[in-house]
Amino acid sequence: MTSQTKLVSIILPTYNGEKHIKNSIESCLCQTYRNIELIIVNDCSADGTLELIKEYAEKDNRIRIVDNPKNIKLPASLNEGFRVSKGLLLTWTSDDNMFRENAIERMVNMLSEKSADFIYCGYSVGDMNGNIECVRPPADPKDMLFRNVVGACFLYTRQVYEAIGEYNVNLFCAEDYEYWSRIYRKGLKIVTCDEDLYIYRRHTNSLTSTKSRLICLNTEKVIADNIASKGILPKEKSQIYLDYFKKSALRTGYIFSARFFVKYIYFLALSNFRKESAK
Repeated sequence: MTSQTKLVSIILPTYNGEKHIKNSIESCLCQTYRNIELIIVNDCSADGTLELIKEYAEKDNRIRIVDNPKNIKLPASLNEGFRVSKGLLLTWTSDDNMFRENAIERMVNMLSEKSADFIYCGYSVGDMNGNIECVRPPADPKDMLFRNVVGACFLYTRQVYEAIGEYNVNLFCAEDYEYWSRIYRKGLKIVTCDEDLYIYRRHTNSLTSTKSRLICLNTEKVIADNIASKGILPKEKSQIYLDYFKKSALRTGYIFSARFFVKYIYFLALSNFRKESAK
């Protein structure tokens, strides 16, 4: 089987996504790589999302719908989608973002060319009116231990899914970072693509805007697990927490982020104590 004949499963979870999901769906269906299945997981939306996605499914047999009987949040919805997926290659996207038309084709080809397990790419950040604020290149996978380097555009093999398992339902808003961290810690081959293959769109109702504190709390839990697994020294841990405190403070304020500063002080003191004890 060549890379061009492999089925790619795209999971698209949505909750009350009626306003923006059309663009997301069409960006999947218009891919230059045609051998896809689009699994839309409706997480018990209260608006017209379900009716809208049913209309698309009637027009394109590559679309399958999973309709959750109750709201189970993003990580559990992802798990529902991947459980019924059939593709040898897997990805997911959000109901307010869009793939560039050649995104899947480029990632499929690069995974094959580099015999890799997981690839992530550059992407644009913009608003809902189509204005692009910036283009973000992929960061170094080596930074995975202390920050989410993956961004919004990625593809991985079914072997990764079988080795890593499902998304952690207890880490809503950091479920992606925790999953990538498990891939990294497992030692699977990760590669990057510098091309801009995705459009991440900011708006006031996005999870990034409405769940900032939860994102910071759960991201820190992942960082703590990562650095514990690698036996990082207290001095390095103190620097990691100082950097994270600064980033969190910009997003949520200094009072909320003080808990991360306390960890910085703790590991700094531990480092100094060990220096004194070694004399």
